[in-house]
Amino acid sequence: MRDASIKKYSNNLLRIISQSSFELGLEMKSLATPLEELKEKIKKFEEKKTEVLSEKDDFVLLLDGETKRIIKNILDEDSFTFRKELLAQEQVHLEEQFAQLKTLPSRALRDALEQTVIDHVKQAFTTWRAIEDDRLAKAFETICKRFVVKINDAVDALMKFSSDLFEIPFEAIKTEALWTVKSGFYYKFKDQPVGIEIVASSLTLLLPKFIGEKIIIKKMKEYLHRVIDTQTASVGYDFEKRLDKSKLDFRWEMLQRIEATIEGISTAIEKGMNQRSEGEKKVEERKMALLEIAQKLDSMKNALMSIKEKI
Repeated sequence: MRDASIKKYSNNLLRIISQSSFELGLEMKSLATPLEELKEKIKKFEEKKTEVLSEKDDFVLLLDGETKRIIKNILDEDSFTFRKELLAQEQVHLEEQFAQLKTLPSRALRDALEQTVIDHVKQAFTTWRAIEDDRLAKAFETICKRFVVKINDAVDALMKFSSDLFEIPFEAIKTEALWTVKSGFYYKFKDQPVGIEIVASSLTLLLPKFIGEKIIIKKMKEYLHRVIDTQTASVGYDFEKRLDKSKLDFRWEMLQRIEATIEGISTAIEKGMNQRSEGEKKVEERKMALLEIAQKLDSMKNALMSIKEKI
């Protein structure tokens, strides 16, 4: 597990170094390429950039669709099944408790059954929520891994195009997602209205006991339905909010990769062109500085490669 994590992070760092080295080479090239030829290449790059940006919009639509599919095919179905099974189970348990406690005074009987419902439902949701949380996290991370590949492929295609266009070598490094779904839930039991009348006012307590008992068990079953329905909706809503937040965070991070790549290429070219206007001496000084940075990046790359080989 530890070795796999080291390898994953090493690959991500190698990818960053590879792109940085390419941008240095691009700036170096823009310092030496004839101006008219450079302008023609920039025009072709701008056309490719427009194409990549349209793919970015497709990525947003696909990610939205995949997240909705998780909600519909996993969360909604799991919630429906869990609610149905819990309701059937707790109705049986409620009747058993009622049979054991029905000798209690009406008010004490009502309070005991109400507390039983809350305790059992809360424990059931605690267990199920942890299981569902893990299930949704894995489903979302699977999507992330697929989209990381898509984004990296789009970035690599842009880098490869630029590499061919400006005649600069570029090494594509395959990476994995470093994404995880953040945890953090809380219950909403305290948010439920306190004044739910389980027994119809004090009048019920004055009725003959066998009539009052029938009303109590009927009302407690209704209460059980209400508590389970409220909790199912509440937990489901929290799951949806977290999935949506995770999607937005992931989307921002992935789109930043595309935008940073475009910005990096454009900035490197721009720097070279601006430097040329300052005279030959400044150009030569900048070339020496770029070569020095390139050597440092090569050293970092070799160190990371050495670490990977030892794993």
